[in-house]
Amino acid sequence: MICLYCRRASWFFKAPLFFAFVAMAITGRAGRAGESIADHLAKPSLNVVITVKDMAAAKKFYGDVLGLAPLAPVRFSDRTAPVFFPKAVTMERFRVGTHEIKLIPGVETTKEHPGGVRRGIGVRMVNYPIPDVAAFKERLKTHGYPESKVLALPNSTPKIPAIQNSTYRFGMLNDPDGNQVEFFFHEGEGPEGWQESLQIALTVSDVEASRRFYGQVLGMPELPSLPMPGDPTRQIYLFQVGPTLIKFWSFGHELPNRAGRHLEAFGNRYIQYHVKNLDAAHEFVKSRGGTIDLVPTAVGSMPVDIMFVADPDGIINEMFAVNLKGR
Repeated sequence: MICLYCRRASWFFKAPLFFAFVAMAITGRAGRAGESIADHLAKPSLNVVITVKDMAAAKKFYGDVLGLAPLAPVRFSDRTAPVFFPKAVTMERFRVGTHEIKLIPGVETTKEHPGGVRRGIGVRMVNYPIPDVAAFKERLKTHGYPESKVLALPNSTPKIPAIQNSTYRFGMLNDPDGNQVEFFFHEGEGPEGWQESLQIALTVSDVEASRRFYGQVLGMPELPSLPMPGDPTRQIYLFQVGPTLIKFWSFGHELPNRAGRHLEAFGNRYIQYHVKNLDAAHEFVKSRGGTIDLVPTAVGSMPVDIMFVADPDGIINEMFAVNLKGR
């Protein structure tokens, strides 16, 4: 049985104002002068790449339990550049609005690290919308998840504190690889478009360095920060790209760094951007002082080019574009 309640992250459940704010922010807009990575996007939302140990278990969780809409799998042949995959593999995909959740298999040397936002630096959590809570509860029951251990479901124990003047509700569980997974929903209609939004959560070592990267290098609009519940000396920082919210916080430099490339460790690995022109995106990032972890490189087994941009902690922001002419 998968552990559904992560006590190490229980501080999240004491932050009703934070979640109410996020609910409003994700459907709002914030302006910022100058060029942004959003200007280079082929679609307005970002994707998440997750490396999994047991593909069958991961597909069951994200498709059958969370209820994400499946997309056609993508098969990488043995002609794929080794920097991406050393052998032929299949990537499974799920949809949240225009976002894609991409599951890829690890290899024998891929490491296992404990999940949770307090246990490491990197992409540590993703927050998924649950449009139909009644159906979600039925899926939990069908797949053997005790509702009493999933916080925030109506009539569950423990009960979520009421969020004043908000319909926003949230909860948390773990996926088969121990990744901390958050979900949210609204009682009633809620803000327009919330069912197609997605939140990507990072634990970082230096918030000012991360703010410069996401706000100045990538040019994302920054929303007002919020004090961390129980520790007002820490802040939660919010950056928006279309219907995608990137949120991050820091517990200091002492945490082990779990960031890096997709085959280094299981778990949430990349923030992914589908761009119109990879060379133009490369010049944009490079001209603004961004760290290029992998220069634009042809996948090999399909007409797609990919590059890796590393944030200050080495969290990979992957950018890709279709290239029918070849590199």
